[in-house]
Amino acid sequence: MSAAQNCLFPWQMPSWEQLTRWIDTQRLPHALIFSGTSGIGRSNLALCFAQSLLCESTQANYAACGECKSCRLFQAQNHPDFMLIEPEHSGKPITIDSIRELRRNLVLSPQYDRYQVVIIRPAGKMNKNATNALLKTLEEPTPQVVLILISETVGELPVTIISRCQQLTIARPDPALATQWLSQFVESAQSEILLSLVNGAPLVALALHESKALEQRKLIFRAWLDVAECHADPVEIAEKWVDLASQTTLFWITGWIIDIIRLHSYPKTQSLNNADFREGLQALAQRLNLTHLFAFFDLLLESRKLVDSQINQQLMWEEILIEWQSITKAC
Repeated sequence: MSAAQNCLFPWQMPSWEQLTRWIDTQRLPHALIFSGTSGIGRSNLALCFAQSLLCESTQANYAACGECKSCRLFQAQNHPDFMLIEPEHSGKPITIDSIRELRRNLVLSPQYDRYQVVIIRPAGKMNKNATNALLKTLEEPTPQVVLILISETVGELPVTIISRCQQLTIARPDPALATQWLSQFVESAQSEILLSLVNGAPLVALALHESKALEQRKLIFRAWLDVAECHADPVEIAEKWVDLASQTTLFWITGWIIDIIRLHSYPKTQSLNNADFREGLQALAQRLNLTHLFAFFDLLLESRKLVDSQINQQLMWEEILIEWQSITKAC
């Protein structure tokens, strides 16, 4: 099996076939947007495609050979005709300086007489000045240059950028295929639970498994129930949760509320993201008011927007947990 074929995840083959059709018909766009939910390997597909475009001896289906000088340079992250542009620091934007450097490099001809390939990720993190500078590059495309913008949703990008790019949406894998792939690393029964927690994104599910997060999730759920039953003080729990990954904890709690709302409306539903917690969620659904649930859901969504800001994490959790205890009316 060739290097590029081996680097692709099974669910990415339809996207790969679309990319190779553009090459076959000599209609390869000079700029593409790879979109799709997190955890399905958008960057992986982009890197596989970049290596194939740069490879000196592509195999069947345009897969990179993995052995030529160009492939070795790419694998060593030292290929002169490849640029990866991303924020210098986590949580920071991509600035105009990065795009200016890109424009200076694209003035030069490819050193290996094939393509110059640029990956920008996440493209939605470009600030306004960077976006405007990139727009000039898109308006005056350079031959043999392929730009790949990676974004969770196309809507994160300005219309002026979108209109100058070909879009490729990478689909979330079929549940059976995702379970089959994940079961290489995790027991089948646990694979289904993991995938249900992350909306079917296999790579996020695998990362969740490797981080031992499922054990942490059980502890958080137990504390959440204890607050609802007045067996725990919301302020004390808030103090403990400050040290947790707040975004992940909020994601889980939001999922529990969604399942409670489903069970409130359809008690026998099998469509639960947290089927392993069904008994506890069902008991809550039987006694909670829908109006209160939706108001609490809005509070969670607002907290998720602010959690990566300078918000006081303990005060945020105190507000959430006190409100949660209030709507359960157990005290």
